[in-house]
Amino acid sequence: MSGEDRLGQVLRVLSGAGRTLEPQEVLDVLWLARLLPGEGPLPLQRALRDAESARRSAAGEQAASGTADGSR
Repeated sequence: MSGEDRLGQVLRVLSGAGRTLEPQEVLDVLWLARLLPGEGPLPLQRALRDAESARRSAAGEQAASGTADGSR
């Protein structure tokens, strides 16, 4: 399968998912993606992990204070 065929396939999948991108936009994303480090969590994964950790910490503080909504 040629690069053009693969790009066309990616564009069709994105379009089917309700995301319309221009071919140049997809190429830009792919170019940027190759610059991401191969090891460790990706930025979105890291942000989600940090948000979940903060949520759990806040829930633990609320439980320790004996209130469900954090008020006293």
